[in-house]
Amino acid sequence: MRSRLPLIVALLLSLGLALFALEPTWHEPGRWMVGNWYHPDCLSNHWLLVWVAEQLAGGQGLVHNDRYYWPVGDYPVLAGNGAEGVLYLPFHLALGWPAGCSTTPCWC
Repeated sequence: MRSRLPLIVALLLSLGLALFALEPTWHEPGRWMVGNWYHPDCLSNHWLLVWVAEQLAGGQGLVHNDRYYWPVGDYPVLAGNGAEGVLYLPFHLALGWPAGCSTTPCWC
């Protein structure tokens, strides 16, 4: 047990600091979105999470998205960052947007 004690303490401290830093979001998760907005691609990545989740929920394809990088479109799932939408799907179905994005372990 002594060898696991530092790990348990570190996990509890990390969880406590995360809850402290994100305090407004867990009181009103539908009002806040957590993310790193310093890079302009982050906003489009969050949009892409929702697009992939809605495509999957509607039984539609993920290969080409003509609205992403309009007017030419893109293949976001093949490019890599669209695959995170698969992990985001349960959060989107349970919490919707933006709360689902804030609780997803997928970040820009």
